[in-house]
Order: sequence, then C-alpha cells, then structure tokens
Amino acid sequence: VEGVLNQTTLPVDQRDKILTITKQFASKGYRMLAVGRSDYSDQKFPLSQQEFEFQFLGLIGFYDPPKKNIAATLQKFYKAGIEVKMITGDYTETAVAIAEQIEMKKGTGILTGDKVIEMNDRELREQVRKVNIFARMFPAAKLKVIEALKANGEVVAMTGDGVNDGPALKAAHIGIAMGKRGSEVAKNAASLVLVDDDLFNMTEAVALGRRIYENLKK
Repeated sequence: VEGVLNQTTLPVDQRDKILTITKQFASKGYRMLAVGRSDYSDQKFPLSQQEFEFQFLGLIGFYDPPKKNIAATLQKFYKAGIEVKMITGDYTETAVAIAEQIEMKKGTGILTGDKVIEMNDRELREQVRKVNIFARMFPAAKLKVIEALKANGEVVAMTGDGVNDGPALKAAHIGIAMGKRGSEVAKNAASLVLVDDDLFNMTEAVALGRRIYENLKK
C-alpha cells in the first residue's frame, strides 16, 4: 500500500486515512494491497515502475485463513521442544492477528525486515533468541535471520513457497517447500518438499526420525 501511495499526489490527510483503514483490516488478519493506474502516452518508458505517477483506485483485502489443524500442529512442535518462528512479508498487524488465531507463542516484541538489516550480527543473534514474529520481511532479511539462528547453534528448518523464500530455504539446514502452491524456485532450493502442504506431517516425520535415531543408538 505504501508503495502505491508514494507514487500518488494524494494529500497527507487522505494518505493517512487510507493507511488507517489498511491497518484496521490488517489487524483482522487480512493481507492488503493497493490498486493504482497510470496513463502514460510517451513512447519512451521509464527505467522502473517507481517513476510512474499513479491514480489511487482503492484497496483489496485477501483473507487466507490458517489451516484448521495448525494450532494442534504448533502444540505438537512445542511439546517436542521445537521453537516456531513466523517470518512473513505481511504487515505487523496481520502477522500478530494470525499468530493469535493459531495460538502461537509470540515471544518478546516483533522485528521488521528493515530493523533486521540495521542490526549487527551480535545484536541479531541475541534478538532471534527472544523474538518469534518477523514481519515486513524481504529475501535479504529472511536470510540474515536464518544465518543468525544457525550462528546460535540452532538446527534450522525453514518452510516457504515463494520465490522470495529461495535464499533462506537454501541457507537453512533443512529447507522445506510446499508441493502444491510452492514455486519452482522454492522447490528447487529446498531439501524437502511437502507434497500436500500440510505441516502436521512434519511432526510425524520428526517423531519417526527420533525413533530411528534412538534405535540406532541402542
């Protein structure tokens, strides 16, 4: 939304009103996009879309409800001693709303992609121990969080489905892509693909792996 608004000539009060409405919907778990149009008659196009001037047309809200079994899945992870962190490009308000719906442990505070990039390695290593929600993230920030967790001695499994998740999936000890809705980039970068996109199967895989490991030790 901010990207479109930055390319309009709307007065400040109208921009503030649009951003307020955006955050209201985001706090209910909606993913928000702004729609704009540009009438361009020159034959020579600018180098990037950021150089167009947009007429603001409106907002679109997408609601992608969490799967029904995700809360139970998280509880299984917690019981198994596995920490769960949310790394998303969504608004902070959207991330918090989804975390509440799925009964996820929120940790202390929320970090955005810009804050992650600003931190030095030592600061970030300390923060990733306590923070469980990372919002407004982009590829470089996701990768930096994964590297910080690894530097803390954690075994890191990263799930993702988009092109933007590629670098982080590759860097994690176990990159896990979604088989149904996952992009080819994500699936090629991952070491494991969930055929039915169901995280619950991961808890069964962990249990089976631990059983095999215990048997080998015996």
